[in-house]
Amino acid sequence: MILAKYQKFLIFVLVSSFVVSIGYSFYFKNKPAVDSKRYDAVAMNLITGDGYRVDKNLDFDRDISIYLVGPGYEFFLAGAYLLFGHSVALIWILQALLLAGSAFFAYRISQLVFKDKWEPIIGLLAALFVGLSPDLVLVSSMVLSETLGIFLMLASIFLFFKYLDCNSTYRLLWMSLITTFAVLTRPVLLLLTVLYAVVMIIVKRRFDIVVFFLIGCAFFTPWIARNWSTYHTFIPFSLAGDIDLWWGNHEGASGELDTFPELSKIMSENSPAVVKQIVNKNVRQFITHHPIEFGKLVVKRISIYFSFIRPTGWWPYPGGIGYQFTWARFITLVLSSIYSIVLFILGSAGVWHYVKNKELISSRLSINILMTALIIMPLSIIFIFVESRYRYPIYPFMAIFGAYFLAFLIKDKKWYKNKILLWVAVILSLNSIIDLLTNIVRIKERL
Repeated sequence: MILAKYQKFLIFVLVSSFVVSIGYSFYFKNKPAVDSKRYDAVAMNLITGDGYRVDKNLDFDRDISIYLVGPGYEFFLAGAYLLFGHSVALIWILQALLLAGSAFFAYRISQLVFKDKWEPIIGLLAALFVGLSPDLVLVSSMVLSETLGIFLMLASIFLFFKYLDCNSTYRLLWMSLITTFAVLTRPVLLLLTVLYAVVMIIVKRRFDIVVFFLIGCAFFTPWIARNWSTYHTFIPFSLAGDIDLWWGNHEGASGELDTFPELSKIMSENSPAVVKQIVNKNVRQFITHHPIEFGKLVVKRISIYFSFIRPTGWWPYPGGIGYQFTWARFITLVLSSIYSIVLFILGSAGVWHYVKNKELISSRLSINILMTALIIMPLSIIFIFVESRYRYPIYPFMAIFGAYFLAFLIKDKKWYKNKILLWVAVILSLNSIIDLLTNIVRIKERL
């Protein structure tokens, strides 16, 4: 009876996530702009047979499609448009379903991770933190890859834990397929495959590593071959990572996404193969010739990543949507601010509490895997540049650890005296104050 009661709550959370996401999307009706407009164009050109490009009137060397993050999301859009027709509203609906699916996976992952120490309240809180996140609801209303990427990431992790519990070839195959699609959608998730491989070695499933990587190669090889024949250079994903690396690491870089005329000029005047060479050369020179400045940028980006004053309410997207004041946007800003404060404090406290907790020995491996995945999320971007939406992949992990800690606090009558909670709140608040003082000009510009 108790379990059935909690299942009803879970269904309520999932349905609420879907409804809120749909309502938000149809209220704001954000039209594709900047990157989302380009993703949409690539998808339509794929359908019409004009190839993977933004502008069918340009040859591939002059087209900017290879500089977009992908290609997984673009193929997802193309598949959706091919089946149901070209409609942004369709993508809103699909992404609302994906967000609800992400909430479900957060619930199930918490169950698989904490094992005998798991309680339904932990899963429900994790699902709530993901499914009703103001930031994730907002991004689901845009034609951007984050919603699909997070869903695939969580599906991959869920399947990986299921595979560890029962060494099944069937589960290994499914996990490999979903993981490959996740990496194709968000290449920064490539580090997850390294984590999986290390765990497979630890649990002595070395042969499975071969199967895992062979499946990945089977999917990546056609794309790599296409890029080789088109651009005459090795491009495993796109060149987005290459240009982002230089964008975030050059003299005068701020650690965030700024205008960079020199890079724009090089991209407009050269083929992708030449751009790749120039960019990689300049990045190496900057790091080797200015190691102290590079180190300062990394530290600054870590500070920005965990800062409370970067809510998506006013930091949602680099242009194209408009930032004129409306009460709906103001409410989004307030909710996003509160959410980021609560999530990062509870999530960080949950990690700290786990490290000190001696009662979770039976769950050590699974929780260590989850904690490593959490660390991978900021690690994958602090060497390029940080924007608020780049933090989204860490949200589900913070949600799970935060739910674990909040469930602990609910039982503690003197929760307000919890030293871990107080120390985390103080440290993160001080970091946010430092971010405010060092980036006051940029923050005023956004406001």
